[in-house]
Amino acid sequence: MTNEIEESLKEQIKQRLLDPLIGIIIISTALYNWKLILILILDSKPIIERLNYIENIYFLNFCSYLNHFGIPLLISIFWFFLYPILRHYTSMYYTSNYLKTEKMKADLANNANNIPRLELLEKANNKLQSIEPYLIKFYKMNKEGNASYNILKCEAAEIGSWVNDNGFIGKLAYQTKEKSIWANGIVFEKMDNGYVLIQTTGTVSWDIVGAFTKKIPTEVSDYYLSTEPGKMEQERSKIRKEYQTLGTTTIEGNEVTFKLDLKVTPL
Repeated sequence: MTNEIEESLKEQIKQRLLDPLIGIIIISTALYNWKLILILILDSKPIIERLNYIENIYFLNFCSYLNHFGIPLLISIFWFFLYPILRHYTSMYYTSNYLKTEKMKADLANNANNIPRLELLEKANNKLQSIEPYLIKFYKMNKEGNASYNILKCEAAEIGSWVNDNGFIGKLAYQTKEKSIWANGIVFEKMDNGYVLIQTTGTVSWDIVGAFTKKIPTEVSDYYLSTEPGKMEQERSKIRKEYQTLGTTTIEGNEVTFKLDLKVTPL
């Protein structure tokens, strides 16, 4: 029976010591009163004299008790509530750094995997740039006149669309009160993957130029850039301080052609 009571007491004491708050209070009190503990443990005087010395020196009044036990208690309570917050933000910081590190590793791995594809695309681009002048030259050799052509990418363009050649990527040309994108040429043929062949100078068949109008002109007339992207109109726009002439129709018998002009003129 005595052994059972002893074991039960030990278990209760163990559970209390393992309690976070009680453990913090014990540690705080011991650290705050380290001098008293050293006197009790290391002093060579009898235990009664040591206790009397501590009581007479360190516990003269009620404030002394508050100082030696109240302050460690307040520190313990403060730390008890502060520690979970610090642990939370520490965990967030560690997790964030861990995820960033893993992302960097994944990005490096992806970049390493994409290098062969990027090299392949670069070679294809270099090849296209190398053969483009010869393709245009070959096309011009099979066409009458001294027209100029260019190849660019403009997925929104159709045959007969007026486009702005802004290098490799083209845009549909238009003129509004707020903004103007002047035309550099007209789409002559469409190719795969959004690429188009545009004619920038020379004479164009009305079948190409009039793809959107569906009307065959009966007299010589100038045409101007429209407010509608990629299209032209017969009346000159007056919404801005300048306008763009696209060209002039030419009629020879039953054949109607269009002479490209592409000039911007102030009003």
